[in-house]
Amino acid sequence: MIMSGESFTSMITRYRVQYAQRLMQEHPDMLLDDVASESGFASYTTFYRGFKTVTGKTPQEWKKR
Repeated sequence: MIMSGESFTSMITRYRVQYAQRLMQEHPDMLLDDVASESGFASYTTFYRGFKTVTGKTPQEWKKR
């Protein structure tokens, strides 16, 4: 097993954000609240915070790119 130094929580957040990005690409009309929920985030606030940490952008900024 390779250790990356990333915490388990950070790894899960990264995977959830990557899934959220895929949802936003495949379903551009999907509401961000629904994307957050479908991606496994407990609330929109945790989704927003995790998304910004992983990508450096808010979900809205990333979606507009």
